[in-house]
Amino acid sequence: MSNTYKKLHHLSLLLIVALAVVSCSDDEKFAFVADVITVNKVADAGNKSDASDFWAEVSLDENSIKSIVEIRTIFVDATLNSGELSENEILNLQSGRFHSVSKFNLLDKNKLIIEPAASITDTNGAAVVNGKLYKIIIAAIGKDNAISISNPIDYLPSADSPFSGRYTGVWSDELIPSLNVSLIIFEDFTGRLYYTGAFRPCCGGTEDAKLEMQLNDTGTATFNFNQFLGDYPRGTGGHCVTQMSTIGKLDDNVLILDSFPFSDCDGGGRTVEISSLTRI
Repeated sequence: MSNTYKKLHHLSLLLIVALAVVSCSDDEKFAFVADVITVNKVADAGNKSDASDFWAEVSLDENSIKSIVEIRTIFVDATLNSGELSENEILNLQSGRFHSVSKFNLLDKNKLIIEPAASITDTNGAAVVNGKLYKIIIAAIGKDNAISISNPIDYLPSADSPFSGRYTGVWSDELIPSLNVSLIIFEDFTGRLYYTGAFRPCCGGTEDAKLEMQLNDTGTATFNFNQFLGDYPRGTGGHCVTQMSTIGKLDDNVLILDSFPFSDCDGGGRTVEISSLTRI
């Protein structure tokens, strides 16, 4: 075999090996095999006229959670863009022009609450303000910059809902003398009640009670709560279901609720007072 032939043969083998390595590398690049994000609810939860008014609950594909590196929430000015951003545009957004979650505090195994900081801007660097329509994009980013993107969702923050906001207060009754609670009221007069002061459920699930409100002609509102605990008493898989209703009014940033009778799996004949409900 001539030296020239040997060299050509050697080069051919190197080329075959190189192509095999590239092919294997391409084959091993990670990609999501399913839509990762389901948006359960998007809401306006305040009157601060910045990104902190935004609230969303999303569900993550359980099989994909271990491969998710980051969840990005992006505000796109709908007057300038339809909300269709490319994967590269999402991956290359400047810091501060999206809300990022990299460590997940999941509820009910795969549900995630998204609450941006006030400083988050839209994709152009402009502040998020009331009265402007945004297209919200929520993207899951995984290994090797794999990406799964939700469909754009309309979000129109407003100051027209006087009760909207986040409140903290104290629950007391004959059985529970002092319990920190928190309450979110959305612009559509629905909300979530939590038996903790941190806007997170006490006992599994995604909230401890759901709220539906009706405005009254007197300037008050009727508050109807449906309690459904994720696991109570703990470890039993019970849900401690009950309903409660009261009348309330807003005095500046303080929500004043009338006391109301209460009965659940812990016992009946109780009267609940939720006091010091202050909008934060």
